[in-house]
Amino acid sequence: MLTENNEVLVGAPLTVAIADEDMKAACDWAMSFARKRARGSSEVEEVLIDAATDALMWCRTNCTNADTFIGFAKAAVRRWFGRALHRLKLRRSNRPAVVSLEHDVARRRVEQPAKPVLIEDLPEDIAFIVRLYMVDGFSLREIGHLTNQSHDTVARQLHRAAELLAPRRMRPQRANGQKCLSR
Repeated sequence: MLTENNEVLVGAPLTVAIADEDMKAACDWAMSFARKRARGSSEVEEVLIDAATDALMWCRTNCTNADTFIGFAKAAVRRWFGRALHRLKLRRSNRPAVVSLEHDVARRRVEQPAKPVLIEDLPEDIAFIVRLYMVDGFSLREIGHLTNQSHDTVARQLHRAAELLAPRRMRPQRANGQKCLSR
């Protein structure tokens, strides 16, 4: 077991009882600090609240002195915030920018072939979503955030792309109630 100074204790008790009021004080501070660091961004605030919760749970199990719990928790929360913000920064740098589709999309759809064969032959908005899903590996929820659409709309567009690329495709036969594995 480690102490707050990263010293190894041999034969120390595994857990220390933390007073409820100390835990509540640390939790209140962590949540207010998360809101302050988020500066109004709901996505950042959600990430920081998750990091604060994880940090406090880690502190509760690894604290060796109940008297120093609040200071130990504050230091841990600050470190976890730094890590969470760095991970969020990396995730954002790997995402493409939000795309706004214009009126030219309808005109381009008329010019495209009637039966698409490749992803490039699909309508521009659907092709973009297919590339994000199949090539870049984004989830439906992330694609929805990028294109300002719901994840159900994204799923419908992926289904429409599959129908356009392979009409009357073979679908798996399964009895009512039979489960199947998805992607």
